[in-house]
Amino acid sequence: MSSVDEHHMEIVSWGPVNYPPHPSWAVQSVTPVEGTVDELVTFLEGCVDEDERVARDAQQRETVSRRMVGGRMVDVPSQPLPEWRRSVWPPARVLREVEAKRRRLRILVAEYDGVVGEAPTIAQIRCEQLFCIEALTYADRPGYREEWRP
Repeated sequence: MSSVDEHHMEIVSWGPVNYPPHPSWAVQSVTPVEGTVDELVTFLEGCVDEDERVARDAQQRETVSRRMVGGRMVDVPSQPLPEWRRSVWPPARVLREVEAKRRRLRILVAEYDGVVGEAPTIAQIRCEQLFCIEALTYADRPGYREEWRP
């Protein structure tokens, strides 16, 4: 069981005794996300879709390199594209990350939809903070808004 005091700090109840909140548990007062959370979620979904498109494109393309095999130079098909080989993340890893982000977003959207009400709650504020944190990965993309920066 828990309740919220006037300072928006959660009081944790452990059986018959209510412990006062620890200062580190305080939810920082934040300005509501500019625009709507729907816009932020749409931005995130678009970025994740683009990540997937680029990774799938890289997986589908082959390059050919010349190697010495048995004393002869031969063409050897290789994947992925040269720019992905120089990257830290191979396409298969990017696709796993895309799936994980989509799952996190589905869970977060469901949680947010369940807590939105007239007055902001701790759960609503934390959901908004998590949306902003998820978007931080894409701060260099067109469409990212500085007011989303946590």
